[in-house]
Amino acid sequence: MRRRRPSSRRAGFTLVEMMVAMTIGALVIASVYTLGGSAARDFQEQQRVTQLQLSTRLALDRVRRDVERAGLHGTPDSMVERTCVTPARRVRAVQLVNEDGGSRAAINAHQAGAANTTTQADLLRLVGNFATSDAYLVRSFDSSGGTAFLQTSWQGFRRSFAADSTGTTIDPTIFQDVFRAGRMLHIQTVQGNHFFVRVASATVSGNSASVSFTPALGVGGTCVVGLGEGALLAPLSEVEYALQANAEDLPTATSSSGADVTGPNVSLVRRERDMVTNAITETRTVLEWAMHFDVDAIFDDTAVGSAPDARLATLYGDELAETNMAARASRVRALVVTIGARSRDQDPNFPWAAPVPGAPPVRFRVFSDRVGAARVRTATAEIGLPNLIQRGL
Repeated sequence: MRRRRPSSRRAGFTLVEMMVAMTIGALVIASVYTLGGSAARDFQEQQRVTQLQLSTRLALDRVRRDVERAGLHGTPDSMVERTCVTPARRVRAVQLVNEDGGSRAAINAHQAGAANTTTQADLLRLVGNFATSDAYLVRSFDSSGGTAFLQTSWQGFRRSFAADSTGTTIDPTIFQDVFRAGRMLHIQTVQGNHFFVRVASATVSGNSASVSFTPALGVGGTCVVGLGEGALLAPLSEVEYALQANAEDLPTATSSSGADVTGPNVSLVRRERDMVTNAITETRTVLEWAMHFDVDAIFDDTAVGSAPDARLATLYGDELAETNMAARASRVRALVVTIGARSRDQDPNFPWAAPVPGAPPVRFRVFSDRVGAARVRTATAEIGLPNLIQRGL
């Protein structure tokens, strides 16, 4: 009996079968790679958006801290205080500029800045004691009323300026930094008179500390009885929040090549101003890639001079907030602050749509000649002004 020769088909796959198998395998691998890459990109994008939202909330908390300290050991408005000497300038705890020119210019520095019609570029200015948490007891004035000698054994003074645990050694560096030229002093006598003067110098000699100021108040009269013993003195600083392109304090400036990809890095900055010359003495970045800063105000609508009534609180926005702030700064009770920031890149997969009037921005267009838009995250808070409310002016 002759043995049958095995069929060649049993030896393996044909060429067609091999090609089909390889094609299917390649498709599976490509699908897995595509899905994995897409998932990775989505994850990275969500991480960037989460970081953007966290940065925005932290910036809002920084603004909240200063807003709540506005008017601390100062005044809601020097025009409604009992003063013997007219201040060299009006001192207000809160000032607001709707659509500040410099801030709007920073937004318009983007190639497509004008397309973002719902962005807001306000400026918020605050005055109060932002250097310490105390006012300080005056031991006496000198014979001209131009230098105040402070009670260094007072607990508030020790808390702020003591250099050791016993509280008997004064740190001259801290003292002179707090009472530095360019700031103002709020002095309140035991008779209830208020003075707003400019710091000239601060001196520490052993266990004695004094602050000189202008103009001199004089002593022994009806404004400053005796040598002013028992008066309270506090330093006042003026800080402001605004938008600024490429702030100088950033670790590395935006390069020209980077700006071609991201556009200008506009930041929400905190600036301190010299209260005499109005010059900017310090700038700190609070939030990078900012594109929206809106401040509205809630006022007690009772007439100035009558008893406050919290039930008559009214929210004013934009130009009305600025106008009312100038007319009756002592009656502002809270601020409604909204901060917005964008992602660095204009995402081509995130389509641009025209802004909806009256709604907060959700997209920001950086370049008009490129598709897509940058993603936006905003944060809003109503922040009370306790130092103004408790005065009831």
